[in-house]
Amino acid sequence: AAPGEPATVTSALCATWRLEARAHAASGDLSAALDTLVAATAVAELAGARDELAPTLANRAIVHLQRGDLDAA
Repeated sequence: AAPGEPATVTSALCATWRLEARAHAASGDLSAALDTLVAATAVAELAGARDELAPTLANRAIVHLQRGDLDAA
């Protein structure tokens, strides 16, 4: 996809939010990390971007594990 096309924008946005979530998690702010990943999940779902949804959900599971919430993970 070319720059500016919806798929490219969705991919860039989701990737950026996953990086932001990792930074939040690394600094110990797991709630902010999870909030960021929930937003990325919503964007990926609305755009039908399954290739972005999988890593975003995987990152959410990691944050839930870090919080000790095995059921949510």
